[in-house]
Amino acid sequence: MKKYLKSLLLCLVVVVSATSCSTEYRTLSRMDRLTTRIEKNGERYTMDDWKAAAEEYKLISEDAKQCNFTAEESERMGNLEGRCIASFAQWAGDKVMDVLREGKGIIKGWIDGLKD
Repeated sequence: MKKYLKSLLLCLVVVVSATSCSTEYRTLSRMDRLTTRIEKNGERYTMDDWKAAAEEYKLISEDAKQCNFTAEESERMGNLEGRCIASFAQWAGDKVMDVLREGKGIIKGWIDGLKD
């Protein structure tokens, strides 16, 4: 009976450990796919696309908090997160510049209209 109990416990440990490793791998893969997709297609994203990407990023980041990454995996995850955040920041900066250019045009048009 002890032999079966030991075997059962060993199997349980193997299953839990394998599941844990696959969770880390899956989380890293999801962040890698998201980062690559944003870097590749971000220029063509609509506001809805960016909102969906932000939601996906949030979910992946929450999952990552539950993972037990190795030092190498943790560094890779940090790199991917940093690249992803940089893409979000670049998009936001581009939008701010668009608004400023439009505002400048409106003000210039208003001034030109007052001159006439």
